[in-house]
Amino acid sequence: MRVMRRYCDSCGAALQAGEKTCPYCGTLVLIADLDREQIKQIGQFLQSLDYNFHPSTDRAGNQSVVLWILGSALAIVAGVVLVALDRWSVLQGVALGAVGVFVFFWLAVATGEFWMPEWYNRRTYERTVRPLIDAYLAEKHLTRVQLLFAANKTLPKDGRLRRYLFEDLAGELAED
Repeated sequence: MRVMRRYCDSCGAALQAGEKTCPYCGTLVLIADLDREQIKQIGQFLQSLDYNFHPSTDRAGNQSVVLWILGSALAIVAGVVLVALDRWSVLQGVALGAVGVFVFFWLAVATGEFWMPEWYNRRTYERTVRPLIDAYLAEKHLTRVQLLFAANKTLPKDGRLRRYLFEDLAGELAED
């Protein structure tokens, strides 16, 4: 009888039978009875979800534009008011408006990617993506471990969806 040797997907170390984590790098070892075609199909499904899963950046981009417009308007109005009250010269008022536009533009750019808190990203995943995954698993008669096995093989390491999928697995293992 020929015994197939297993290797860690992360570091390539040889694994002993029954190991649930790699003894060298600590990566969780997933075992699934899937052929290449099934992995490819699951991977295509997950990649389409990953491509369309934008937990915070879509909404954050809109809020950043609002921040820039309101901040710039505030700086310009402050400059006009100070000039109108004869506290500043016209040149100083224009300078305040220009500096305000510049500062609020870069503040909006800086906050655009980090605007939404983590709880909002998690809620977006739980409400929109996880039900799609659960329906897919039921339709294809797959287990979550099989899905995660295919995700590990097909999703990019920095994929947006990858983090939430494997956090779910960690939560399920902690409950067992």
